Amino acid sequence: MPQEERPSTPYIFIPYERQDMSEDDGSRPFPPEAEVVNWACSSILIDDAPYDGALLTPGKAYQLSAIVSNTGALKGTVTVRFYPSEPATGLDYKALLPGAQPFPVPPSAVPGEKTKSPPQTFVPSFSQPSHICLFAEATTPGDFANGSGDALHDRHYAVRNIFLHSARPGQRFVIPFSAVGTPRADTYVIGVRQVVSDLEHAETLTFPTGALQIIDPELAEDAGDQLRVDLRSQESRPLQALVTMPEEAMPGASAQLVIEQTPLEEEQDAPTGAIGITIHVED
Repeated sequence: MPQEERPSTPYIFIPYERQDMSEDDGSRPFPPEAEVVNWACSSILIDDAPYDGALLTPGKAYQLSAIVSNTGALKGTVTVRFYPSEPATGLDYKALLPGAQPFPVPPSAVPGEKTKSPPQTFVPSFSQPSHICLFAEATTPGDFANGSGDALHDRHYAVRNIFLHSARPGQRFVIPFSAVGTPRADTYVIGVRQVVSDLEHAETLTFPTGALQIIDPELAEDAGDQLRVDLRSQESRPLQALVTMPEEAMPGASAQLVIEQTPLEEEQDAPTGAIGITIHVED
């Protein structure tokens, strides 16, 4: 952000890694060429490191922290709050992790200068699902979040999915998740698709047409890879992704899927929320 454009208040954001290799300056929404993966923010740290894809151990204590930048003119006294929840396209405020502590983030004209938040302890329960959506929210007096949990449109938010699903060739299984409305009521398109995997595996699993579907368990409708859903402000609707593994899937292969939620009137715009899913074929 150029010096002359710096706001007179703090300008707090959780930086994302951009695929166009440019530095995140906090501007939202991201331009298409940035190719930001909103559910894989590397500024959310587990034990001082970006998530490496491994399953977390139930009952073990992990330390969560986040990287924060401030390109405003004033110091911010920032509070980072974490919300570890079951798979959801939006933030569940009931999932708040206790223990947030305010910390100073000095102003900087250089977006790359960053401050790490104090650690907060997270202990996954033994009933915790294998897929966790970890939301982070950074706020300071005079520069607050909009309450949406939408990391692509509000710089105060970031998301890191903690995930691992394994399945056998030919297996059909359900991944439960929640679609969450933004602060305003709207009609959304919920879709599931395969994306290019960044995992280092010798074999890549490919799903044929019809193998990925979105289901509303309360409606007796034909399933497809997209579903229209009306959501009130902050309403949470339980949905399911139905996955059919290819019969020819090779043991050790992997694939990445994404479930995206986009307002119906803005289908060409960025989603308001997304869930990343990694699937491994069992050996």
